[in-house]
Amino acid sequence: MAEKNLTAISAPPSSWPRIELPPGATAQDVVEAVSHEIPLAIERMAGGFVLAFAVLAEAHDDGEEGSVADVLRDLALVFEGRADEA
Repeated sequence: MAEKNLTAISAPPSSWPRIELPPGATAQDVVEAVSHEIPLAIERMAGGFVLAFAVLAEAHDDGEEGSVADVLRDLALVFEGRADEA
């Protein structure tokens, strides 16, 4: 896969939604915490699917050799910080 600059759209694991509940949290506390964090998680997942589609389409349009699995593996390595293995 050709080298791509994905820095602007990557999200490091430290910025992923995190739900923390205090001991003794009620069911309502859980519902409120989850409902606050889920929209952000869904937005990031959707962004990931859009990015994967765009990278696959670009690889196809550029006539790059390799399978879909190869392209997605390379993309995953970029996000894992191991792009030098791609």
